[in-house]
Amino acid sequence: MKHARWLVLAAAAVSIGLLLSFAFREEEPVPGMALHLPANQLPSAPLSHPPVQLTGLATFQGSAAAFERMRARFDSADGYAAFIQDAMQRPDEGGRFYALLAYQRCRAVAALSAAPVLRGRPEAVAAARSVVADLARRCHGVMEQFPSEQLLTGALLHSNARRPDALLIERGTLLPATREASESDIARALATRDPYLIAATMNANLDFIAERLGPEFSNGQEQALLYQAMAAASCEIARNCKGNYQLALFCAAGGEPCLHTDFAAYIRQGVPAESLQLYDRTLKHILQLAHALP
Repeated sequence: MKHARWLVLAAAAVSIGLLLSFAFREEEPVPGMALHLPANQLPSAPLSHPPVQLTGLATFQGSAAAFERMRARFDSADGYAAFIQDAMQRPDEGGRFYALLAYQRCRAVAALSAAPVLRGRPEAVAAARSVVADLARRCHGVMEQFPSEQLLTGALLHSNARRPDALLIERGTLLPATREASESDIARALATRDPYLIAATMNANLDFIAERLGPEFSNGQEQALLYQAMAAASCEIARNCKGNYQLALFCAAGGEPCLHTDFAAYIRQGVPAESLQLYDRTLKHILQLAHALP
């Protein structure tokens, strides 16, 4: 049961990558653990406008500072309601991508029921309470502004039709339908040097890069460990393992003691001892692919 509950959290962490593609689908994403559709079931809705054409790292040399400023606004925003409205008007800075990230955080904290009595290590309990309280404060007014994700994505679609966002990928499929599209998306994300976009893109393309991580992952083998390594890599790339909001929300939901304040440490303790060597090697390979390590 503990492993199953852990896997739900890991899947939630990995699913952040799907923001890149399912945000503009007409239908709702399938709930639960099914993060990836078989290739023959991928929907093929057309783009509402051609994707932004990128030619590599040089394309972003003049924009890296703008992305960094937007990321700093996102990380330090005192109120996400005002941040979302402002960010949506800054497509050259990747503002709509960050508006979507802010909304997803607020939707997650809004889904919490009445706070249960938390138990576990005192420092972990205190950290979780602090993170959740701060996020709830910063999210004040967001769900009133956009009661459903459809309303937000509708606003993003309307805005993107006028002037595409520099970071947000607007695609009608849940995942890239071809390896070429996957490789293009990863190269595009790396060129931006934006850690949140890189983490999300690596997540969204996990099935495409699995075979590059080792023969253990061919034919869908060791999928649980692959999710574990990707979830840890995601917070490492985004540099938010400590005080991670997803871990804090999971702790605040009750049902399991709060024992960690670091998401990567929490994930690693859920890996079976006999799989730790493969896990560590896989995590390192993912980080190398994401250029997070030399």
